[in-house]
Amino acid sequence: AFLGGFGALFIDLLIYKITKVSFKDEFQELERTKPIKSIERIVKHSVGKRILKYLKYLLAIIIIASPLPDEAGITILAGFSKISVMELVIISYLCNTLGIFVILLIA
Repeated sequence: AFLGGFGALFIDLLIYKITKVSFKDEFQELERTKPIKSIERIVKHSVGKRILKYLKYLLAIIIIASPLPDEAGITILAGFSKISVMELVIISYLCNTLGIFVILLIA
């Protein structure tokens, strides 16, 4: 599980770098669309700006730790939140290692 976590971390970093560079303009344009603005306004009004930030992280962590494709979780972190590479390394390694470990325990 620990070695698998490092392998998944390497790929996640690669996906993060590609997503951050290639889709930067698309994320900025998407954030300016009317549906996204209205959803963001409703959520900020309901739960607050700080909680919205944590919900983004929580959703990304659940996706990364689960058997779902990591690309979705990494894209959430790269596009819709401001995260440093070191934070991504820690989150990715812990989530991937935990996910692999749980799957090994179930099997």
